[in-house]
Amino acid sequence: MSYRWMSIAATILAACSTPSKDVPPSEAAGCPSERFVLRGDQVLDVQTHLTWRRCPLGPIFDSSVGSCSGPMYVALTIADAKAAAGRSGSGWRLPTSDEIAGIAGPACKEEFARLFPTVGAPIWTSSSAGAGKIYQFDPSSGPDAADENDAAGIVLPVKK
Repeated sequence: MSYRWMSIAATILAACSTPSKDVPPSEAAGCPSERFVLRGDQVLDVQTHLTWRRCPLGPIFDSSVGSCSGPMYVALTIADAKAAAGRSGSGWRLPTSDEIAGIAGPACKEEFARLFPTVGAPIWTSSSAGAGKIYQFDPSSGPDAADENDAAGIVLPVKK
């Protein structure tokens, strides 16, 4: 097992086992809390008109504790990640690198932690990095090119 995979597995286990406390809404420049509308287990970004699932595939959002609970689905290839996102229902897909960076990048980091309480591992995107690589987005470090057939990541579905 590679170091990268063990690191991702440890991050996922920690995220799933630690209930999130509601983080106060961020008022960071470019990411006001009014930009997002909570709809149960989904979040509407009124700026981009994208709807996001609050939990990656696997866990279920528990509104009584404001967190996700249950085992996390980890896709090991881009094909697995795309198929899993598609099985989420009509219109659900992987986000592009720009879409996830827009809600999880430096300007929205605090708001992202509040809205997506258990997302801490690399997230699959649909954005190609060329030469058999695909971008994954890690909320703590940003985008990273990963091998599309040999990388572990979580699936955070989005739809228009």
